[in-house]
Amino acid sequence: MRQDHRINDIRLVAIDVDGTLLNSRQELPESAVCMVREVLARGVKVSIISGRPRCGIQAYLEALSLKDPDITSGGAHIYDPRQGRVLAHMPVPRLAAEAVVHRSREYGVAIFFESPEEILYEGDPSILEHTPSVPRGVLRRAKDILVEDGASEPGKITLVGEPEILHRLAEDLGALPVPIHSTSSGPRFLEITRAGVNKGSALRRLAAYLGIPDMFILAVGDSHNDVSMFQFAGRSVAMGNAPLEVRASADLVAPSHDADGLAWVLRKEILEGRA
Repeated sequence: MRQDHRINDIRLVAIDVDGTLLNSRQELPESAVCMVREVLARGVKVSIISGRPRCGIQAYLEALSLKDPDITSGGAHIYDPRQGRVLAHMPVPRLAAEAVVHRSREYGVAIFFESPEEILYEGDPSILEHTPSVPRGVLRRAKDILVEDGASEPGKITLVGEPEILHRLAEDLGALPVPIHSTSSGPRFLEITRAGVNKGSALRRLAAYLGIPDMFILAVGDSHNDVSMFQFAGRSVAMGNAPLEVRASADLVAPSHDADGLAWVLRKEILEGRA
């Protein structure tokens, strides 16, 4: 258990998007918008920490009026909108990306290459029925993703397929002699980033940049790719819709994303303080 805090000790809230900020219908609840604005009004910083590329969270940054740095592509990209500059960009190396693609093709899964500006994908278009979180306006299909412009070093590679296939593929990729890190953001999603790059390592970088000790950071998420930031933050909350092992890794479990869980967290942990 982390060191206890008194009310208003939290200085930074790190919030995941899919399954946390958004409900199961991919909607941004008004309760979350109101609570985020209340938190900002208290002088607490709020950062989005998402597996999505930055182009996939822009609408939510605007809806929430967020100006604090954000982390996207599973930790590969950190951007400060106030300064208008990239604080860190750590893409998957070219040779590693090629190895992942060649092996993934053998398993017949869909392959998504993500950059801050767009998403390239290779695979059957029907796979998009299972990827409602992928923003369509920045999506481009590629016949051969490795020869497309802008695909040399993706910030993150997302592989989409049946859970049992992805499980075998993850084990296979783990045996490759290339510098990659893999994690899951859902049963049908396997995320590949550069070795040493994840939400937790990126949150550590962001905390150092902002001068905020880890004990004053609250992290909220719902998936396996959020556990690394739970391990770094001084206080962690898993959504009620999170898998059992993710809930077990957090200090507290909130109601689900369909039951105004994020608003509950912010009210309890920031506006009211903890018992």
